[in-house]
Amino acid sequence: MTNKSKSVLYLIAALIVLIAVFIFWQNPLSHKSSQSNVETILTKSLDNVQKIEITKDSKTTLLNKTDDKWVVTSENNAEANPEFITKLLDSLKEVKTGTIISQNPDKLISFELAEGMGTTLKLSDNENNPLLELQIGKMGAAYTQCYVKLPNSSNVLLISQNLLLSVTPTSWVKPAETTNTNASTK
Repeated sequence: MTNKSKSVLYLIAALIVLIAVFIFWQNPLSHKSSQSNVETILTKSLDNVQKIEITKDSKTTLLNKTDDKWVVTSENNAEANPEFITKLLDSLKEVKTGTIISQNPDKLISFELAEGMGTTLKLSDNENNPLLELQIGKMGAAYTQCYVKLPNSSNVLLISQNLLLSVTPTSWVKPAETTNTNASTK
């Protein structure tokens, strides 16, 4: 092996060591700084949710659990679609924390979280004790994210769940079951 090829190998080895050192030092620092920008969202169990209130554009949808089924109170107590309720509650259970994106109240408009914007979600138990209240803004940069805000806070949080998909179905009412009739006759 020539001196020139040995020098190239030493340079490559030194480069690999420097990259490893850089990665080692960068990850703990970025992990540490991101922890300080995190806010807790979900602090209570959602296993005993009995009431869901969703308000968007001055229209409120009320969902109540009666016995073992959900009804849409705001739609003459029509039976609610249990798939939509399950999807919403499962999505919310995954949201434990959010990353603080902004603390500037003047920027709430750009996240669709200013007064009168976004969707307000309130969950409570059978004694009307609040379990969770969130204002849901626009979708984040990724399709699987959205911006939220807790009540009495100006912190805009980015969460890794797109709750917009869970709180805005076309209708909360359970679709009528269709019967499969055989129209052909012999």
